[in-house]
Amino acid sequence: MYRGAYMDVTRGNFELAAQGFQAYISQFPDGPRAVESHYYLGECNYANERYLEAAAEFQRVVNDYPTA
Repeated sequence: MYRGAYMDVTRGNFELAAQGFQAYISQFPDGPRAVESHYYLGECNYANERYLEAAAEFQRVVNDYPTA
């Protein structure tokens, strides 16, 4: 699931990637790729000009994963 979303990011399919990262986070909130999923979800939101949502995801990475 994470890999598919990441591939969508690399192809510029930010809306589809955001859905994939959100699905990963929902299914595996403490999974091994959770921090990366939040980060890339922020990147997808930024690319789609959803700046407040992007900022919230980036802040979540800083707050919830301070050692990552």
